[in-house]
Amino acid sequence: MKKVSTADYEQRRFEQVRTMKLAQIRAACDRACAGLKAPYSATEMQTWERQERQARAFIDDSNADTPLLDELATKRGLSRQEMADKIIAKANAFETAAAEAIGTQQALEDQVDAATTVAEIEGITWPESGGS
Repeated sequence: MKKVSTADYEQRRFEQVRTMKLAQIRAACDRACAGLKAPYSATEMQTWERQERQARAFIDDSNADTPLLDELATKRGLSRQEMADKIIAKANAFETAAAEAIGTQQALEDQVDAATTVAEIEGITWPESGGS
């Protein structure tokens, strides 16, 4: 059986702790972003990009073809303008909250990459505020 040197053991441990910490950070970001999506159905989320694209198209040109926006507005008893404003406001709020969580993730990943000891890596934690 090959004897493992202390340096080899420490390097392997460092890499294991590093890999586990990165997974923890990414899972925390996923949880923060999942919380943003919790109030919505999967079907609705699948239309978000189209909703936003049509809302922005309407804002740019009130004659734009916006069948999804039109139907949503009709079903909710809102004008196209009101519906477009709601969609854009929600899209902007989601983008800001997601950017905060992703920015937190990336900053923590940078800390992990800069760490030189297991203790430094173990000291890196997701903020209690959730990053969002």
